[in-house]
Amino acid sequence: MRSTKRIWQVSPLVPSQIQPIMGETLDNMFYVMTNTLAEPCFTGGWGKPKLLQDIIDLSSHAQQSDNYEARKTLITSNIDVTALSETAKDKEKAMLINGKFKSPAAYILPKESEECEFQLIVPQKKPSEAMPLVIQYSMTGDHGFGLRREIGYKLLKKHKIASLSIMNPFYGSRKPEEQKKSSLLYVSDLMCKGIALVCE
Repeated sequence: MRSTKRIWQVSPLVPSQIQPIMGETLDNMFYVMTNTLAEPCFTGGWGKPKLLQDIIDLSSHAQQSDNYEARKTLITSNIDVTALSETAKDKEKAMLINGKFKSPAAYILPKESEECEFQLIVPQKKPSEAMPLVIQYSMTGDHGFGLRREIGYKLLKKHKIASLSIMNPFYGSRKPEEQKKSSLLYVSDLMCKGIALVCE
């Protein structure tokens, strides 16, 4: 049988000593994200060492045991949700509910990201039976609810599917003051955002 060998090519934007293989792939990505984009990401570096260690410990323990206390604290149904406003949309026969709650992962997030804002689109009249609900997260660069809200109205009207849109940490009203646009300051921000979204 003829064997094949995978050949890796080095991008001209990356120093020749950085080869995109195995663990060094991360170094390659880091270089590109911090040096070649119009709004570079991770300009602050990896982040605080203690936070990085906390993330590693949480991941390790959560995989090892279903009874790990930190895991049960993060994945919880005991969340106080505040409804900020309710608006009837007669044309769509929908009710738009704006609300917020404190993220279960608030302790690893910057203060601006600790509260999770959301928009819930449901029928004006309570359905006679349970209906499906889709969760919409922010797309890259999506710092508002406008597009997802319109999608939610269509899902409800055409398919009778309710919609819950969550504002991602580090986006929109949850964006840290020193962050420019969608460009995360630290590598740890990306990890924290992922953890928070799963928990929320």
